[in-house]
Amino acid sequence: MAERSNICALVLAESYPLLLEELRRVFGVDPGFRVLSCCTTGPDAVRAVTEQQADVLMRVNRIARPTAFEVLKDLGSRKTRCRVVLLADHVSRDEIAEAARLGAKGIVLKSTSGDRLVRWVRKVHRGANLLAGVSTGRTANELHDRLTPRQLEIARLVAQGCTNAEVAKRLAISEGTVKTHLHMLYKKLGIGGRLELALYIRRGISVRRAPRPAA
Repeated sequence: MAERSNICALVLAESYPLLLEELRRVFGVDPGFRVLSCCTTGPDAVRAVTEQQADVLMRVNRIARPTAFEVLKDLGSRKTRCRVVLLADHVSRDEIAEAARLGAKGIVLKSTSGDRLVRWVRKVHRGANLLAGVSTGRTANELHDRLTPRQLEIARLVAQGCTNAEVAKRLAISEGTVKTHLHMLYKKLGIGGRLELALYIRRGISVRRAPRPAA
């Protein structure tokens, strides 16, 4: 297989024109990306990836049929070299596992900043698999060694998909206290947000922030 160019040839897929345009703008201003096509349906995205030999497909989960998982299956059957990153409002444990099984290389929440989104997609283009190790789990002893009992409770509830308000209600604490604990969790585990925390707890995936390049 030919080596990948330093410039990522990207196909974007999203059913809402405003979000699609925002994604195009985010990646279009970065010289490390070349946006080949912007698609509003799964079939159009698969066609664009196949015909234009895209490096990466950034696809929003739960958009117009076929679903993101069906797109992953279709691309897998075509044996393209394209690496898929999903953008989602939220993800469940089963969805993370299924996305990894079908070959997705990353899942990013829509709440992620544009700069961070670009960094994640760039890492995937360079060969990183941000869902690697999805079949392994962290031992209870390891988590207990690193987290306080309260932090462990909060981390597990976040991994179950609970919002800050739901965590606060279950533990009879304020949302502000939940946010403080989450800040400490992110710092202690070296991760950047609740999706990374959920992945860390659920599947043993440590998707830590990339080190800053040397000046």
